[in-house]
Amino acid sequence: MDAGTTGILILLLLIFVLCYLVLEINRKRAQLPAGPAPWPVLGNLWQTDVFPLRKHYPKFIKKYGPVFTVWLGSKPAVVLCGYEVMKDALVGHAEEFGGRPDLPFPRRLMEEEIDPNSDLTWRELRRFTLTTLREFGMGKRTMSERIQKEAHFLVEAVADTKGELFEPKMTLIHAVSNVICSVVFGSRFNYKDKAFLELLDTITNYINYFNSPIAKEKSTPWNVYTDQNLIGSVFSLFAAGTTTTSSSLLFCLLVLVKFPHIQAKIHQEIDEALSTNHVPSMEDRVRLPYTNAVIHEVQRYQPIHNENFPREMTRDTVFRGHTIPKGTPAIPLIDSVHTDPVQWETPKQFNPGHFLDENGHFRRREAFMPFSAGKRACPGEGLAQMELFLFLTILLQNFTFKAATEDKDMDVVSLWMALEDKKLHYKFHATRRSVSS
Repeated sequence: MDAGTTGILILLLLIFVLCYLVLEINRKRAQLPAGPAPWPVLGNLWQTDVFPLRKHYPKFIKKYGPVFTVWLGSKPAVVLCGYEVMKDALVGHAEEFGGRPDLPFPRRLMEEEIDPNSDLTWRELRRFTLTTLREFGMGKRTMSERIQKEAHFLVEAVADTKGELFEPKMTLIHAVSNVICSVVFGSRFNYKDKAFLELLDTITNYINYFNSPIAKEKSTPWNVYTDQNLIGSVFSLFAAGTTTTSSSLLFCLLVLVKFPHIQAKIHQEIDEALSTNHVPSMEDRVRLPYTNAVIHEVQRYQPIHNENFPREMTRDTVFRGHTIPKGTPAIPLIDSVHTDPVQWETPKQFNPGHFLDENGHFRRREAFMPFSAGKRACPGEGLAQMELFLFLTILLQNFTFKAATEDKDMDVVSLWMALEDKKLHYKFHATRRSVSS
């Protein structure tokens, strides 16, 4: 067989394979919610008019509705948009949308024989995490006192800048992570001192606390309290708790320097409601409704984690007229909930009034879900909300923040995205406030 004939056969084989893949994708597409047409093998991943979803989902909602399909290579994923769809999926169909895709990194944090989608595994570890956090004071005065104590060191660190320009990102990360350290390790650490010996000692103390259920489980055939699962739980506390909360605090400072009238109003509320020698506590939220509303609006408005950690269908499910097969990833777009025009009066604007009633009192909104919803909602929500309120109010009780440059040509979201992409280093001045009691 000559080279020409071989080449023709290879070409025909490739055409046959390509046709098979196209037919197979079309067969699967017919069973799923409509969505943008995928390329064979690559799916939609390299289509810049599809990803990132945060940028393009509004046009897909208009074309396909609030439930549509994108292709991650050869694997379809169903995208969920808007409050009603999200609530229906994550709460109304919590069991069906309750799985987690088998992603490589989380798998490495778990024992190979433990199924990350197993009800036994995640329910038991979630129960243990919540119980442990409560034991260490989450939702209680003791946790509030931990954060207040750390806020004192944060104020000292900011004061040390003496009004000079500084980037607060790492300082905020240190403060938030120290709260997690106080839970996981039993102590906080100096922002500049690693304290290795104490770290080893406190790690041992935490593992000893874990040992009680471990001892009970060792004799059972299905042990979820493994060292690897412990590592995964601690990793989740640090990764989710530190990054998300410190980012929200940084975004909040960015909002306050871009909208100085909002910062001035918070200063006024704090000065009128609290004396200068009173350290803000969680009980003060009722006296600081505008401050609380700004914090919630920051979480609604902030373009971060818009594509919530994907879910996976645990069984074949008919959802809103579509049959979604077992094992299909589902991507809840939290951003689409927080910009849902049916739920929010001015979804594209930063507006603390979203969380205030006609009398100026704080009001909760059902369409507020920065920590997701349903049985897979973030277990650290209570801790994060405490940190955001206490750190911000204590900082603003002590400082006025100003930006190094006004950047009038950039809106706050564009500034944030530039910071996230490391295309911009944004510095602040922190001036000590002097308010009479």
